[in-house]
Amino acid sequence: CLHGRRRNAAEGRAMSSTTLESPGKSGSVDHDVGNLADRLLKLALAINIVAPAVIFGVMYLLRTMDVLPAESLIAAETLRILFYVLLFIAVSELATAFIVKNALFAPTKVRPTLGDTAAFAKLVTGGTITLAALGAASMMYGVVLYVLGEDLTKVALFGMIALVHFRLFRPTGDYLRELINIAEMS
Repeated sequence: CLHGRRRNAAEGRAMSSTTLESPGKSGSVDHDVGNLADRLLKLALAINIVAPAVIFGVMYLLRTMDVLPAESLIAAETLRILFYVLLFIAVSELATAFIVKNALFAPTKVRPTLGDTAAFAKLVTGGTITLAALGAASMMYGVVLYVLGEDLTKVALFGMIALVHFRLFRPTGDYLRELINIAEMS
């Protein structure tokens, strides 16, 4: 049994990298999907969490150095209304991301790419970038509010929304395998 797995894995490595089959057909395809998922996870983390956090850190540093004023740049009532408007937009982007994810990864879009690993990788990479950008927008709303003079507790709420977004829409190997299986069955 173990010898058979090694032989199948060796045959899978010898297989051309331009074909993508279901995970049950080849061990190397499963490995390729896992590697792709790892790369996509790192990309989504960088876009959705790290980049906005670095921008926020720079803004925080500028405020502590008194380059940005500590007091509000706009009227308190306007800032409060802007907070609620941006909060509504950030939360609604979670629903938007769900719709976008289902549209981008519909079986009719995935099925044509199953014969070509590069095309499949391009499809899921583009989808991951789109979803991560939607998540990063939430944190950027918090950065804008911070620059305008909002306190850190309200800004942290937008950071949490970005983290929830990342948690809900992060790419995983299991999801990619499920995507392949659903596209093959339909």
